[in-house]
Amino acid sequence: MKENLISFKKLKKSNNRDEISLNEESKIIKTNKLEVNHQTINLKIKEYCDQLESRYKKSAVKQEQFEKFNKKEEISTKKELKRLYKSKESKVIENENSFYKSLSNEDKEILKRGSSKDIVNLLTLHLIRNGEKSLIFKMLLSFAEDTHNDIKLLVCKNLLGILIEFRTIKDDYILNRIVTTFEIQARSDYIKQSIHNIIYKLIDNDIYVNEFLPIIVDTNHIRVLLKDDKHTDVIIDNMEEWFYKKDSFKCRNNLLKLIRGIKCKRLFDFYNLLNIGDNYKKIERESIIKSIIDGLILNYQEVKEINKYFINHIKNTSNIDINMMELLFKIKDESIEGVLMKMIRKNLTRSQEQKLILMISDNFFRKRKEFMLKLLEHSIFRSEMFITALIKVLYSFKINLYDSFIVYFFKDHYQLIVRKIIDEYDTVKHFDSFDDVVINLLE
Repeated sequence: MKENLISFKKLKKSNNRDEISLNEESKIIKTNKLEVNHQTINLKIKEYCDQLESRYKKSAVKQEQFEKFNKKEEISTKKELKRLYKSKESKVIENENSFYKSLSNEDKEILKRGSSKDIVNLLTLHLIRNGEKSLIFKMLLSFAEDTHNDIKLLVCKNLLGILIEFRTIKDDYILNRIVTTFEIQARSDYIKQSIHNIIYKLIDNDIYVNEFLPIIVDTNHIRVLLKDDKHTDVIIDNMEEWFYKKDSFKCRNNLLKLIRGIKCKRLFDFYNLLNIGDNYKKIERESIIKSIIDGLILNYQEVKEINKYFINHIKNTSNIDINMMELLFKIKDESIEGVLMKMIRKNLTRSQEQKLILMISDNFFRKRKEFMLKLLEHSIFRSEMFITALIKVLYSFKINLYDSFIVYFFKDHYQLIVRKIIDEYDTVKHFDSFDDVVINLLE
């Protein structure tokens, strides 16, 4: 038994040794594999580095070539620029020298130590005395940039005097600088009114009207110019351009309000050819159309035809106005009867009723008996003034009131004057100039 146990223990030990040796062998194999992998990776990295080096060398060669070419180009451009700069600089120096030589010692002292106001006035005087010089103009205009509003206004006032003196500017660049200076200063909240007044004076003196007029096209000065009938064609062309450029309701409405109530032949064409577009709300659209129609009525010319767009708007709108009625009445449109019936149902003021009666009393309605009687029937809720005036119109047209049932209601009208006029109508006998019996009785 003991021998068996000993032999079993020996076997177990031997097995354990075998297991250890196997583990060691597997570890050695793994390490060998890792070493092989590292070597292959290193080789690949070396190859990649070699490729990068060769690429870099090629690019470096190309870069050197490119830099050489650039240096050559840069040197040539620098030489050219130096040559041009020297020629320009010499001209500027010559101009400056001639300007400084012409100045007295006092003037030179003002330029060195004087205030901005003194320098501006000095430059202005020099321009008026010695004529147009671009260098002095540039120096003067530079004071309208990044300075106080008082100095900017002074420059613009002095430019007004210079332009009135010269009438024309030969240098286009200087002229553009002057116009842009006025444009910029006209936007300033502090001095824009004064700038507008200066521009108005320039236009009034016929100085560069086309250039300066667009700056004040939306100001009150346009009203004055249109009333004077001065530069009308240029003003209306600029107004049309401005109207289509500024497509917002506020801008367009303000322009139409600005020229409201002005009589001018060319304004009829301006109003008549306006295209409003479809970008507005209903209220905004009707407001613009109303202003246009008011302008068309005021400047109406019988020879010319009115735009059908505005006539159709009057026929179809629910917000009919007495002025719209007046336009239809002027052109004697056949749809006036329907529009009048709409109008008579509206709440009208006394003055509007008077205008309406004046329209109805026109000979245009003399032969429209049925319409006139219908109008009388619908006038029952109108004022006593309107009813009595309408009855007199019908009487003058020799239309029998008793052809309408409404006369019987007027006989019992709550206003005494209406009842009286019906009684007078009943008692008055129409005089027939061709009745021999009547003529004999009168004799």
